[in-house]
Amino acid sequence: MVDACDLYFRPIIVMALTTGMLKREILKLRWDQVDLDHGFIFLKDSKNGESREIPVVPKLKKVLEQLQRHKDCPYVFPNTDTMMPYW
Repeated sequence: MVDACDLYFRPIIVMALTTGMLKREILKLRWDQVDLDHGFIFLKDSKNGESREIPVVPKLKKVLEQLQRHKDCPYVFPNTDTMMPYW
């Protein structure tokens, strides 16, 4: 299923499937919330208003490590035209 997606959306789909994160949580995710060394994503503003830690499974870690980081852009999945979240 993931292979049928456009290349840009594959990492987003892998994140959604492996973490259960909401669309807005994924699209607004910043690199400072991602700790690949310890294998967690930290969300401060979840749906219920509480912070939470989401484990990063090996498949997602590999995907995140391969993502291109844009200079001076804090977002993991930015709109490449504006360098802002799609949301």
